[in-house]
Amino acid sequence: MKVKKLSLIVALVSLTLFFVPLTFACGTCGVTITKEPLYSGYTIEPSGHQCVLGTTYTGWVNSAPTSDLELYTFYEWWVQIQVTNWNSYTITNVRVMDRFGAEFGVDLVAYSGGAGGTMPVLTPQGNSEKIFVDWYIGSLGSGQSATLVLHVWTDHNPADKQEFTSCDAYYMNSGAVVKWLDSNSKQNSAESDPIVLTTF
Repeated sequence: MKVKKLSLIVALVSLTLFFVPLTFACGTCGVTITKEPLYSGYTIEPSGHQCVLGTTYTGWVNSAPTSDLELYTFYEWWVQIQVTNWNSYTITNVRVMDRFGAEFGVDLVAYSGGAGGTMPVLTPQGNSEKIFVDWYIGSLGSGQSATLVLHVWTDHNPADKQEFTSCDAYYMNSGAVVKWLDSNSKQNSAESDPIVLTTF
């Protein structure tokens, strides 16, 4: 069965701290990828450590809103990326990739799920040091999910001014992409739309 790469356009709705997850939905491939700020709060390990979901850590955090952000103001978000396999079979060689804008700092908070995978890798690239995310999940059984949590914040620009410095719409990231092999060893892919931030 040939699967086409589709992306679902999802509206960002911001009512107080309400957010619609950015989701890829495919009626034939049976895999979804969602990405959303964790407005309800998330418990993280002390700074400088890598951790795995399902363990108790200290400090509750809440993500900032995504619209009507003030200029020259520090904001931070805890962003969750989740891949779920809804098929009746195991998918293999599952990999998630994403790219964050130069206006942001990014750090790994937690990850879980998958079999035979490796720790997510965050790599700065280019003069602007955009952060590239590469996570090899391995395999996902039927009904299983893999979850990645990232800490994202507004960084300083080359002139050492706190982002954002102008009124605009900013893409936090390019959209999370997941690739995998199905039961016939055919490669498939899916992606979520980018998270859009707006200033006033």
